Amino acid sequence: MRYREEPDGELFDMQKGRFVHPDDFIQEIQDLSNEVISLEGEIQKYQDHSVDSAKEIDDLQKEIDAVEELKSPQWTKTSDSLPEGEAAHVDCWVIRNGCVENLPFNTHFKCWDDRDYDDYWCDALEVSHWMKQEIPSPPKED
Repeated sequence: MRYREEPDGELFDMQKGRFVHPDDFIQEIQDLSNEVISLEGEIQKYQDHSVDSAKEIDDLQKEIDAVEELKSPQWTKTSDSLPEGEAAHVDCWVIRNGCVENLPFNTHFKCWDDRDYDDYWCDALEVSHWMKQEIPSPPKED
């Protein structure tokens, strides 16, 4: 406690070691009150900025997740679509009878060929899911 009220009603500032005029005391209280209000406003600005930043970070993370999902290969149900391409065959990973295999899709006859690309292996819908087999980028030379 900084101030002490004397029995005669005067205020003594224990920090400064002297008596204080009541008007000066009231002014100091008003100044401190204004400083508190100003600081509360600053705190609110930082809180608002923090909330905005958190939302921006969350939105950016969602965009990153969406891009990552597009970058990673996705399984496609054969009942939804079949592989397409300009070439006679499209190399794919397939799920057939619960097993993952690598088979070429014959874009002309719309069927799965054997691994030698020359003989019919199975009908298009005998495979439940497919995913294009992407060829990785060549290694970078040092």
